[in-house]
Amino acid sequence: MIPLLSIGRFAQMTRLSVKQLRHYDELGLLTPAFVDPDSGYRYYAPAQALEAENVRRLRAAAMPLEDIRAWLRAADAAQRSALVARHRQRIEAQLEAGRRALEDLERWERGAAAYAVELRPLPESRVLGLRLRLPPEEVWARAGAAYTELYARAGRAGTQVVGPPLALFFEPYPGLENLEVELALPLGGGGGAAEARELPGGLAAVTWHVGPYDTIGAAYAALAGWFGERGQQPGSPLREVYLRGPGEAESPQAYRTELIWPLA
Repeated sequence: MIPLLSIGRFAQMTRLSVKQLRHYDELGLLTPAFVDPDSGYRYYAPAQALEAENVRRLRAAAMPLEDIRAWLRAADAAQRSALVARHRQRIEAQLEAGRRALEDLERWERGAAAYAVELRPLPESRVLGLRLRLPPEEVWARAGAAYTELYARAGRAGTQVVGPPLALFFEPYPGLENLEVELALPLGGGGGAAEARELPGGLAAVTWHVGPYDTIGAAYAALAGWFGERGQQPGSPLREVYLRGPGEAESPQAYRTELIWPLA
C-alpha cells in the first residue's frame, strides 16, 4: 500500500496552506486520496504533489478556478495550451487597461499644464455634414458608417475633401446624456454637394489631445480653464478634428485630436 501524507504534511510539501487544500477539495480541484470516515481527516498520495503544483502555479497566475478545473480535466496538451493562451490574453488586456489607467492618472495630475492652448483665427469654411442627437455611445457606434456615407456623397458630387474628418458639438461640451453633434468633412470651395454649408470664421481657443478618445476630458478641462482665467465666453459649435485616428495610428495611444472652441 502506498503511504499517504496527512494534510499538514502535504501542505508543507506543496507550499499550499491547509485552508487552500480544504477549499480545493470542496471545489473538486484537488481531492484527497483518502478521507477518514470517522475523523474526516484528509490524506494525500505523494504522487498528487505534481497536481498540487499545477494548481498552485495556475492560481499564482490568477487563472480563474473554472479554467483551472478545465485545465486539469483536459483530454490533451492542445486543450491545456488553449486554456493557457486564453488566460494570457486576459492578463495582457488587464495590463493594457492598467497602463492606460496610469497614463490617464498622470495626465490628470499634470492637469491643464499638459495642454498648450492657443488663440487662433478661424477662416470661413465649407463642410458636408450629418447631424445627430443621440446618447454618446450611439453617436460613436454610427460614426464609421456616417463618415463613409459622407465621403461617398462628396465623391458623387465631385467635391474635394480638403482635410481630416471632424465633429461639431452644439452643446457646451461633450458628455451630456444626449449629444447634438454634426459629423462632417471639410470641403474645397465652389460648387459641389448641395448639402454643404458654410462655417463662420472667428477667434477660437485651440488645443491638442494625444491618446484614446475616452481620455479627452482633460483637454476640455484645459480649454474651460483657459476661458475662465480670461473671463471669455465660449461659443458654439465646439469642434473636434481627428488628425490621426483609427486606421492611421498604430494604437489609440497615438490618436491625435485637435479641439477648437470658438469665442462667443
